[in-house]
Amino acid sequence: MNDESMVKSICMDADDIERAVTRMAHQIIERLHVALEEGQIQAEDAALARIARAAEGGMRDAWSIMDMCLSYAQEEDGGLTEALVLRVLGAADKSFLFAFADRLIDSDAAGALAVRLTAEDVAYLEEPYLPHRIVGAIDRNPADGVVLLDEKK
Repeated sequence: MNDESMVKSICMDADDIERAVTRMAHQIIERLHVALEEGQIQAEDAALARIARAAEGGMRDAWSIMDMCLSYAQEEDGGLTEALVLRVLGAADKSFLFAFADRLIDSDAAGALAVRLTAEDVAYLEEPYLPHRIVGAIDRNPADGVVLLDEKK
């Protein structure tokens, strides 16, 4: 065996890596699907694919992500949807970016500026800037005789 064939046998090329990643994602999806069927929980295939992709090959990470998504799904009284998974992961649908980039590549600046965000995308982008109640903040004076823990005497 010469040095070149030795290196080729040890190193994986990009296609081999892509096949391995795809195989791991399929295995994760299958295991999540089995667990959800046992629990009689509805899930979209696209939602499980998003979880597998976010887990980056880690089964424990996939379980954790799915657990978070299921807690949100339970609050919303629904199954596991792709939109819910994207929201939990803090990700947005990338179709807007691809449409925008395609128009720029085609030198269509007017078309790129005409690409519109969906209502879900706008809501996702606006969410951090909406007013939120601060937990633990005092919004009124305490009753007489109540001493705050950080109050100096």
